[in-house]
Amino acid sequence: MRTACLRALLLLTAVLLTVTLFSACKPQKEDQKPEPFLPGLSGPIELPDDDFTDSTPLPEPTEEPTAVPEEYFESRTYSFVDDAAMFKICGRSDTTDKGTSCDWSAGGFEINAYCRGDVTVKFGLSGVNFLAVFIDGERQKEDVYVRSSGTVIAKDLPAGRHHIEVYRQSEVREGRLQLKTLTLNGQLETPPANKDRYLVFIGDSITSGYGIHEKSEGGASSHVDATMAYPFLTARELNADLDVIAVIGIGLVKGYVTETMGKVFPLTDYYRSARTKYTSARTPDAVVVNLGTNDATHDSDPAKFKEAAKALVDQIHTVYGANVPIVWIYGSMRADHYKYTLEVVSELAGAGVNITALKVPMDSSAMGHPSAKAHVKDKDVLTAYLKELLKW
Repeated sequence: MRTACLRALLLLTAVLLTVTLFSACKPQKEDQKPEPFLPGLSGPIELPDDDFTDSTPLPEPTEEPTAVPEEYFESRTYSFVDDAAMFKICGRSDTTDKGTSCDWSAGGFEINAYCRGDVTVKFGLSGVNFLAVFIDGERQKEDVYVRSSGTVIAKDLPAGRHHIEVYRQSEVREGRLQLKTLTLNGQLETPPANKDRYLVFIGDSITSGYGIHEKSEGGASSHVDATMAYPFLTARELNADLDVIAVIGIGLVKGYVTETMGKVFPLTDYYRSARTKYTSARTPDAVVVNLGTNDATHDSDPAKFKEAAKALVDQIHTVYGANVPIVWIYGSMRADHYKYTLEVVSELAGAGVNITALKVPMDSSAMGHPSAKAHVKDKDVLTAYLKELLKW
């Protein structure tokens, strides 16, 4: 009896074992996902897809952005002498304990500031002086007439960072300026760096921008605007710094003024000191000359004119180096004298001097001088020429 029961138990065990093995070896359907087993968990778990992305929105900030303290916008005054490192001075200038001179056409300064409200500059001055102001790259519509009591150059600025540029419209014989202090509600920051390109312009009333823009205020009037003349426009177009040494009526031998460019050019500021020689901290990419119109008007002797032109080229080399490219512009207003200019350029170029001549469109529709539109054309001609000449 025991033997029969044992045999039955063994048979049942074998059947159960066979069923278990058969179930384990049965192939799984393709669309049936495996049921992973993890210790401590019972039943299936769902795994994220490979491209799962959490689209839950980020929580809103719980704090307001940090506000600039009111103390930051306290009124501060900076000296152009003692705080000279905070200003970028544009154009030829000289600094004494009284201030920094700003006499030449298109000369001025640039600042970077974090401020609000008005910006005021105190000048020392003589004669008539008008300024053009650019704020954050945009020219302001109003011309600024300089007053000795303090001149507002920017009004109602919104709080924030601002790049402010101030340039002379007036010519050196109209008036002279000395930069003394600047006052603003905020702080000056590191000033703009020098641009990679640098141009120098030497000339007369054409280069000064005579006849372009008439303006008057406080009984003073002016027809000059260097910031609308071709030198300033060319420098802006080419993103270059510039110096302008220009005198209304000046010639190489004769003109409407007694001084000649040969006397004026070598000095920092002929109209302040006839003894201070000019030395340049930078070598310009090119020097552009536009002289000869007043010599033609006053019938300068051709031989003396050519001698004076060569002497000016020597002076340019003394200040800026013998290899600086010189471009002599001609044809702006008259055609009866520039043949002598071309003879000088041809002779010097033949001797190895880096000098060329460039003809610009003739125009005298603005008080006997090139108009604003003519200056734009001259800018276009000169810009294209300099790009090719200097490989810009």
